[in-house]
Amino acid sequence: MYSLAEFIQGGLGFQPTAIGRFVGRGTAVDWHLIPSQLILSCVVAGTAHERTEKQDFLVAPGEVVCFRPGMWHRLTEHRGVPLTTIWINLEGPGIARLPPLFGLASDQILCSPANRQGVLILFKEILAASQDARPVPAAHFLSRLFRLAEICHQGGGETPQEAPVSLMERAVRLCQTEPMRFPSIPELAARLGVCQNTLLAACRREGGVSAVQLLRRLKLERAKALLRTTRYKLSVIAKSCGFDSPSHFIRCFREAAGESPAAWRRRTAAESRPAR
Repeated sequence: MYSLAEFIQGGLGFQPTAIGRFVGRGTAVDWHLIPSQLILSCVVAGTAHERTEKQDFLVAPGEVVCFRPGMWHRLTEHRGVPLTTIWINLEGPGIARLPPLFGLASDQILCSPANRQGVLILFKEILAASQDARPVPAAHFLSRLFRLAEICHQGGGETPQEAPVSLMERAVRLCQTEPMRFPSIPELAARLGVCQNTLLAACRREGGVSAVQLLRRLKLERAKALLRTTRYKLSVIAKSCGFDSPSHFIRCFREAAGESPAAWRRRTAAESRPAR
C-alpha cells in the first residue's frame, strides 16, 4: 500500500486518500454524489451514465472523469448493464493544479484518450499497489498518475455533448437508465426539472405522442427485452415495467403486438433457435 507520509514529506501538495473498485450489479439507480475531494474515475466495464447540473453524458471503458470537490453528479448504470469502475480520491492544497495536467479546462469533466487500453492498465496497476499488503513507494503512484495525465492530455479533454438534446429525448434516456422501475409522469417531470405541462407539450411537439403513449411504448420495449432474455413470470415483468397489474400488462401488450406476451415469448424463442 502507499504511504501517505511520503507524499506529505515530499511537499507535493496532494496525496491519494482512497483508491478502490466499484463492481455493480446493474441496479445502481441515480446515485447523487457530492465529493469532498478530487475524484479521478475510470470505467473498466459497462457504461456509466453521468448527470451534472449542466451535462448529461455516457462514459465508456478507458475514459476518465474528473470531479472537483463540491461538484455534484448523479451516476446510473446505463440500461441496467453492470458497471465496473476504478476510482482515486485525492486531497491537498495542490489538487486544483491536477485537472489541467489531464488537459481539462475548468468546465471540462471527461477525458477521452486515444490510448484507452493504456489508461486501463495504469488504473489497474495503481489499484493493485494500493491493495498490496507490502509498502509501495509514492514514486509508483506518481509515475503512473503523471503517465495517465500525459495520455489524457494527448487525447485532449472533451466537453461532453449535452445529450440527449430535446426534452423528450432526455425523458427517454432517463427511463431507459432506470433498470427496474419506471417513473410516473409527475415523477418524470420532476426528475427532468420541468413542470408536468411542459413535459406533456414536449412529447406532443417533438414526438407527436402523449406522455402516456411514450411511457407505454418504453415499458413495452423493456417488457420485450425481459421476455426475450429472462424466464421471469409475467407478473414479475408487469411489475418491473410499471404496469398496474398483470392483466393490464397483457392487455396493453396484446394491443401493441397483436398477441399475448406468452405467445410472443414462445414465438421469438423458437425463431432464435439455430436451424438443425
